[in-house]
Amino acid sequence: MAYQFNEEDREELMDRGFNNEQLEYLESLEMDTDGLFSDICKIMDDFGDTPEQIIQSYEEANNDNNNPQQYAPQQGGKRRSKKSRTRKSKKSKKSKKTRKSRRSYRRR
Repeated sequence: MAYQFNEEDREELMDRGFNNEQLEYLESLEMDTDGLFSDICKIMDDFGDTPEQIIQSYEEANNDNNNPQQYAPQQGGKRRSKKSRTRKSKKSKKSKKTRKSRRSYRRR
């Protein structure tokens, strides 16, 4: 599904320095144009990025999504925290001490 900027958004982006090719590239992305327009305006207002920098960052992000082999798969599952392992070992030590003291009490 191709998203297209409405006329007001398109004119605003043209005033901000985008050309037709750049707008067509942005429309070709699989993103909602309303959200894309607000993101672009925020990036330009807050960080002062140029249209070329914004297009480049979207191209890099798009290329990263197309090359999933570059990332190594994660191995293993959820690890137990050190705290839980420590708690279990303290409990087992305590029970051993209790057993020893009971034995010594019986022997007396």
